[in-house]
Amino acid sequence: MAFGELNVAMSGLFAAQYGLSVTNTNITNMNTPGYSRQVINQEAWLPLIGSAGMVGSGVETVSIDRVRDPFLDQKYWKYNDTLGEYEIKSQQTSIIEGIFGEPADDGFTKIYTDFFSGIDDLSKNSSATETATALRQYMISFSDYYNEMANGLTDLQSDVNLQIKTTVDNINMLANRIQNLNEQIYTYELKGTVANELRDQRELCVDELSKFINVEAKEVEFIKPDGRVEKQFQVYTNGQSLVDHLDIRNLEIEIRDTKNNERDIDGLYDIVWDDGAKFDTSSQYFSGELKGLFDMRDGNGNGLNPDTQQAEYGGIPYYLNRLDEFVQHFAKELNTIYNQDANGNQLVDENGNTMHALFSYRDETTGELIKSNDPLFDYTKLNASTISVSYEILEDADNIRTNYEHITADGKESNPNPGNNDLLLDLLAQRENQEFFNQGTPEDYMISIFSALGVNASEAQMFAKTQNNVITEVQKQRMSVSGVDSNEEFMNLLKYNMAYQASAKVISTLDGIYDIMINRMGSW
Repeated sequence: MAFGELNVAMSGLFAAQYGLSVTNTNITNMNTPGYSRQVINQEAWLPLIGSAGMVGSGVETVSIDRVRDPFLDQKYWKYNDTLGEYEIKSQQTSIIEGIFGEPADDGFTKIYTDFFSGIDDLSKNSSATETATALRQYMISFSDYYNEMANGLTDLQSDVNLQIKTTVDNINMLANRIQNLNEQIYTYELKGTVANELRDQRELCVDELSKFINVEAKEVEFIKPDGRVEKQFQVYTNGQSLVDHLDIRNLEIEIRDTKNNERDIDGLYDIVWDDGAKFDTSSQYFSGELKGLFDMRDGNGNGLNPDTQQAEYGGIPYYLNRLDEFVQHFAKELNTIYNQDANGNQLVDENGNTMHALFSYRDETTGELIKSNDPLFDYTKLNASTISVSYEILEDADNIRTNYEHITADGKESNPNPGNNDLLLDLLAQRENQEFFNQGTPEDYMISIFSALGVNASEAQMFAKTQNNVITEVQKQRMSVSGVDSNEEFMNLLKYNMAYQASAKVISTLDGIYDIMINRMGSW
């Protein structure tokens, strides 16, 4: 007597158990990030050949496969780096907007207006100490405003520099995680099974990595001499290998020997591979959050990059340079007018040094305020970080010259015509001087800086929004393929439960048949 029917029913019982187990796993991981829906792959066992023909021998569970579309993964990784780049630029330009404080009640417009209003007020009553004191305070506020903006930008550059280090650490952490998963998957799959959950974790790591930096990830098959097929997972960035199956190259940071921009802070980081090879941050393929951070930290906005033939991004150095250009030219032009006599000649002391100045600067190292008659006075050292009201005006507001005959030097004051305000009127006229800068008036120049920042901020926000929409759509497509549908899994639960009960019923029925045949028919 053959008991093949019991084996057939038993295989159905086990097949239903596998189905229930897979369905349970799917339901349990419905909200697990990166999880791919799994399906059971079953085939009929080879039939038995009998006198009446072939008789089925049951069902076999061949594999448990995850549902995943590699093409959608590649699309996600392709667009995710651009999203990361412009999210960083959007965040950092917003911070710069906050540093500039425009538009705001206490921003440039107020500081600039107050300065010239102070000159106007003094011109109407040039002998009043209180109006001179008010003008001095407006000048202090003017120089403090640029000091604060410059210091805010240099602090931001330092913060971005540290963020670059953190990003490199995150890239290395994910790369090491991928390499570790490669090793686990390789060991596990040597037994002939598929490490579905480990593969999900690996691709989730690539998802995260692709936002930090541009990546190309692929699984390559190699045929071994014994005919066995071996799969190796590789990750590249900038065309250079990051993870090659069980091998890994880490990124390292090193402090720059020379500055890219004159006003860069000390200690800025460059990136190299741990084997000493160069990591090309100027590559046209370089992108991701790391690219956004480099552009913000180093971008001077000057012409074309010789390597990529693309316009240099206007980052922190760009805005710092523009502010330096403004204060240098503004202070020099006003100082030149302020130090003139009635014939337009520059006033000098017995040593040939300048006698008067509205603005000066502090030494970057010592913080000492440089006097206008210092023979080493150098306008190239006057920038947004160092600009200050001149020594003589800080010492006494009454030292402010009101006309071209007004002389204050070496503690001596001479103003033969105190009612005259021609010098103040000439200074006041510079507010509307259309030839003060190539961009027009001083105010026009500053507006051009704010406009450039607004364009960069708007562009970053637009690209970030566009890329986010693309990524969201690709993610929806991935979820439509790999995501767990609760309704579908509920139907599978009913299906496999019914299959289990049916197989159990067959076994129960066969048990009754065999009981009668073996235990009862023998006694007849």
